[in-house]
Amino acid sequence: MQKPNEKAQYKSSNEKGSEMEYHAPITKIVKTGNVRDMHVFNGLIFDTSNRLSAFDGVINVDVPLKGAMLNCISQYNKMLLNNQGFITDYIPVSKNFFTAAGFDAQDVNRLSYAESLTMLPFKFIVSGYLVGSAYKAYAKGISYSGYTFSEGLQKGDKLPEPIVTPAIKEENGHDHPITQDECIEQLALWLRNNSIVPDAEDICKCYNFDFYTFACQMDHDSFDFADYYSSDEDWEYAKYAIAYQYAKDYLKTIYEQCSAIYSILSEHCENAGVMLINTKFEFGLNYNYDVVLANEVATPDYSYFAFPSGYTPNFKILSMDKQIVHDYCKTIGFKGHNNQPIPEISEELLKKISDRYVYIAKLICGEEFVKQYM
Repeated sequence: MQKPNEKAQYKSSNEKGSEMEYHAPITKIVKTGNVRDMHVFNGLIFDTSNRLSAFDGVINVDVPLKGAMLNCISQYNKMLLNNQGFITDYIPVSKNFFTAAGFDAQDVNRLSYAESLTMLPFKFIVSGYLVGSAYKAYAKGISYSGYTFSEGLQKGDKLPEPIVTPAIKEENGHDHPITQDECIEQLALWLRNNSIVPDAEDICKCYNFDFYTFACQMDHDSFDFADYYSSDEDWEYAKYAIAYQYAKDYLKTIYEQCSAIYSILSEHCENAGVMLINTKFEFGLNYNYDVVLANEVATPDYSYFAFPSGYTPNFKILSMDKQIVHDYCKTIGFKGHNNQPIPEISEELLKKISDRYVYIAKLICGEEFVKQYM
């Protein structure tokens, strides 16, 4: 099916790779999360802060260089993918762009500029190894999110192909896993509710179709026209049928991109001496309704990494990210439940955390690239 060709919700006025004119300083944050703040400036400016989250709570101290290293890794990965022909929300600008927009010079290494998108309400977890919920399902002898695996695998084994599992982005910070079929259904409703797909009646008027003729054009999976062509609910059902078909097409594209992008980044990481066990991707639609990779890409906060030298089947992941904080919180009984007070973090632990972020950034991006963000 063709892309929607009606009005777009957002449109960036600049071309990627060129700096726009700026006329007024940034004055307020339009959205804030546990870690990142977002400003609108004819596009989006993201501030990846030094805040540290643990079990959906924010630790009350900053980790030196954390935001800059996450920003560094994500920007590097987006540049790598753009060079491979993928579309990301990355827009290169100089540091002067951010200071002219009203940010302090000392903060610019945490800042990135991105295209405004209509964000899809899902995250997609991509794993190249049999870990987590996939392994639990495998151990019980059941399929996982539509995937079945060959016999004889152990926990932590590398999979023949990466698997992609969708999850709904919840407001409370938790991701709720869903099946591929559920994702199609919910994406269809989201597309319909946001007026991102053409209207059935308008299509019929344009092509001079009656309802039955229109129904015959549709994918039978998305539209069982035999039961509905004479019903009073014809057009409402038709609107959902169109959205369902678009949702199938979009999800097929997203799954293909997730697998290809993970394979590229995983290979790059392995060449750098680190294993990308799994990661999360988020996508949006641009003004032309193309699928665009957005937000953080394969950073320590969005991924699990491991060292090949310490990796064996039935392993425990030794992450090079904030897992050190989760482990510490568990030792003191903090799980983020029942309004528990946020724990204190020692200076020694803060330094260890900071060193880990710098270390993984240098492995993935190279020391020369990282120097630009120090």
